[in-house]
Amino acid sequence: MRAAISRVVHASPETVAERLTPRAVVEAEGRFAVKDVSVEGDRTVVTAWPSGHPFATRFAFEDRPDGFAYWRLSEARPFVTAETTVTLVPEGDGERTRVEVASEVETAVPLPLVERAAARRRRRDIERLVARLDEIVH
Repeated sequence: MRAAISRVVHASPETVAERLTPRAVVEAEGRFAVKDVSVEGDRTVVTAWPSGHPFATRFAFEDRPDGFAYWRLSEARPFVTAETTVTLVPEGDGERTRVEVASEVETAVPLPLVERAAARRRRRDIERLVARLDEIVH
């Protein structure tokens, strides 16, 4: 299932790309406390702790020509997987940017009720991210 949302911010795509770091994204989603950010090959890896859980979670971020994509790293297939793309689209005079955030959510068990619940939760995460864009960028 897909969860998507977009918002225009009053900043150039270059400014948005510079300030919308992997750390800022994970923190803005609001469910994780970032412990470490490292570069592994051609991607950035964020290690974070979810609220109320004893084990760290790792997220991989890869640059794309018009933004970036990120997903949770896991040794085994997790119950829910989500790949999120963030696309930066210049608007108007180039001093505004449309930030498009979209997540493809899949569950290990293809049950419609479970898939809808996972997509709703992911949508809330990306809504928190989009709501905090002005705070991140300015």
